[in-house]
Amino acid sequence: MSAEVGVASQFPFPTLEHIPSVPLVVATLGPATDSVIDAIAAQAEIARIHGVHNPIDKYEQRAAAFLAAPNPHDRDRRVFADLEGFGVRTSPNTRTRVIGPGDIVEFLFQGYGEVDGVVNVQDDVSQFVETEHLVSMGDSKVWMTVEDVVKGGIVRCRVNRTPRDEAWELVANKGINFPQTEFPDVLIDRDIERMHELADSAFVPDYIGLSFTQTPELLEQARKLAHQLGMHSVNFIVKIENQVGARNVRSIIEALDGGDATMAAFGDMVPELVHKPKITNVLVDIHTYSAYFRRNWMACTGLGQSLLESPEPSTSETVALGLIARLGGWLCLSGDELAMNFKYPVQAVQALRDIVDESADLAALTLAGMPKNGAQR
Repeated sequence: MSAEVGVASQFPFPTLEHIPSVPLVVATLGPATDSVIDAIAAQAEIARIHGVHNPIDKYEQRAAAFLAAPNPHDRDRRVFADLEGFGVRTSPNTRTRVIGPGDIVEFLFQGYGEVDGVVNVQDDVSQFVETEHLVSMGDSKVWMTVEDVVKGGIVRCRVNRTPRDEAWELVANKGINFPQTEFPDVLIDRDIERMHELADSAFVPDYIGLSFTQTPELLEQARKLAHQLGMHSVNFIVKIENQVGARNVRSIIEALDGGDATMAAFGDMVPELVHKPKITNVLVDIHTYSAYFRRNWMACTGLGQSLLESPEPSTSETVALGLIARLGGWLCLSGDELAMNFKYPVQAVQALRDIVDESADLAALTLAGMPKNGAQR
């Protein structure tokens, strides 16, 4: 049965002895981090490498660099390969241009593959996307409204808001999120192909990320394929990024195995243009159900904007992240903060390291008698 957002309060709120793991630092790697990989690896336990910006050769290059970097603190390093998930993206041929409120933007629908009898719907998105649906880009820095859906895979949107209502750069192959639209929860062809590549790689990941998870079915499909490919020890990270996933968060977390985790992707799950309290409800639900079912969880930190202005997070960000870490949550720096040319990538990772180290002692006190992290049910 699907859980409504915010109903975790119906469960006994977990106490500290329910925390399933100690907090960890997760850093997203990309072109902008290659020159500082040693400094980042010294502070992070997990390298997140996204499939969108990293073909398999770049994935292997960055995984190898992270794992081989000096490890003065003898951290248990792991690799997190993030799948693309279903997505609507700007065309690879898109000319870089600036957009602002009132502008029209068109997106190319990339479609699904045939999985377990699910038909290919690449040329007909109208059954899912509707006019007036909200869409977002750049971790909700940009919001738009769907004006038209054109047969052949084009979604036409009007820009409602950009950061400070100023010009924002639109680039090729940039993904958008549909927080109000319910798509079929299936592995797309590109992700199936990527899992085959990962299985054959010299760096089989410790975790595979499932973007835009909406139901437990996507997790079951991915787990079945992983076993077929011989990746029996890989764990999965389900990413809650829209309203549908948030509504089903209890059943999704309940379906996880012991070493799996849930990621709260703050930016992409904003239900309306400005409605921060609902983000808090989703985060509380993810923590509460993760604690109840003894599962790992993490949060994207959203430090990007503050790190444009300062090498340190704000006081309010530090307090919020400290609370997440004290409750066993892993802290993940996203691609916007690290891999997309932000000004202070090394300082961002160091800030999270300091927060996690201060919180880990308290969280570690709760681990006595708990199942070993990574143990399967």
